[in-house]
Amino acid sequence: MKVMTLWVLIVDGAAREVTDIDPAGRYHSSLNWQPCDSEVREGDTWTGEAFAAPPPADVPQPRIITPLAFRRRFAAKELAAITLAAARALAAGDATLQVAIDDLNSASEVNLDNPEIVGGLDMLVASGLIDAERKSPLLA
Repeated sequence: MKVMTLWVLIVDGAAREVTDIDPAGRYHSSLNWQPCDSEVREGDTWTGEAFAAPPPADVPQPRIITPLAFRRRFAAKELAAITLAAARALAAGDATLQVAIDDLNSASEVNLDNPEIVGGLDMLVASGLIDAERKSPLLA
């Protein structure tokens, strides 16, 4: 069984292209082609002697708190206004706010970066139940 030789193009210290076609005589001599094994992937770093996988990208960790911790971020006056608004809307046949409250209360966690949480706060601001400047501290 013939072992396939691979080559990799190194640009700025990283693998940019892996090929099984011998680059000798095909490209300008200024290009840095190195023989490599099948483990090398585009993006791997080149130390001049060996390849290494690139460091993992900084993935932001989700900002998770409990529903109770989220609820405690609201002032008592805000909670009272929200509760009263939900009761009044429910009596008028609109369960939207109450459903949002129930969903929050039944959740096991609150992701402060979740678009639904951000949108819920936007709804509270739009309906005058919290002031616009309160949104950022509630999501901090």
